Amino acid sequence: MRFIKKWQSLYRLREILDTLPDGEYSIKPYSPPRNNDQNALYHALLTLVERESGNSKDDMHELMKLKYNRKRIKSNLWGKKTWKYVWGSTKELTRKQFSEYFSNVERFFAELWYVLPPVDSLDFQNLISNL
Repeated sequence: MRFIKKWQSLYRLREILDTLPDGEYSIKPYSPPRNNDQNALYHALLTLVERESGNSKDDMHELMKLKYNRKRIKSNLWGKKTWKYVWGSTKELTRKQFSEYFSNVERFFAELWYVLPPVDSLDFQNLISNL
């Protein structure tokens, strides 16, 4: 359940909490997922890399998730406790987390000379319109 904090709605929150069965609950701030502009910029960069390098955009996305959006979890491999890495979905990232993720991805590709054209340029507009 999502609840927007406003002074007028705190009374409503109390009403909602009173209807819940006894137990332990936690309330945490809602952080909106990445926005459409961030998503478009990310996919524009992946499209640019795909066009210039010949590598699949989807493969590059999976590689970047593994490189910059991975989590280390405990694993039990043949009875031996080890660590393994799994990559998370970028859809679950908050705007701030996605911004950090995109900065890492952008820096990675910039080191390989793949740089997005300026946002106000015709090249950028063509790239975005052809996603």
